[in-house]
Amino acid sequence: MDMKHRELVLTSYEALSADLEVLVTRFYNNLFKVAPAARDLFPGDPKRQHQHFAAAIAMLARNVMDIEAMDEPLRDLGRRHLEYRVLPEHYELARKMLVETLAECAGDRWTPEHTKAWEALIARTSQLMLHGTLIEARQQQ
Repeated sequence: MDMKHRELVLTSYEALSADLEVLVTRFYNNLFKVAPAARDLFPGDPKRQHQHFAAAIAMLARNVMDIEAMDEPLRDLGRRHLEYRVLPEHYELARKMLVETLAECAGDRWTPEHTKAWEALIARTSQLMLHGTLIEARQQQ
């Protein structure tokens, strides 16, 4: 991620953070509309899951200027997602739905550069999480 994309992630997050609960609710609504079977991956309290996801988005956006410092925590997060039966294809669906939801919530303020910036961040995040999943799966064998 170049510095311009990092700045776009940070500034767009700051603009959307006041309504983060709305964004997260829309994300899950959009996700379940496109992939109803994904509901099975979230058996617990939806409010708690929403809070965790909002915190994850905040953590990524607030640390985007030094995102490399997040490498190990993201691999650890990926390891934990193995327990939740998250598959590699789920990461791509989540990326697509998150970027679409961010654009929906930002409205006219969203540009193609915002899409590129968030896609780059989420692709990096997914890659690290999947790496953590692979490490955990190998250790379990």
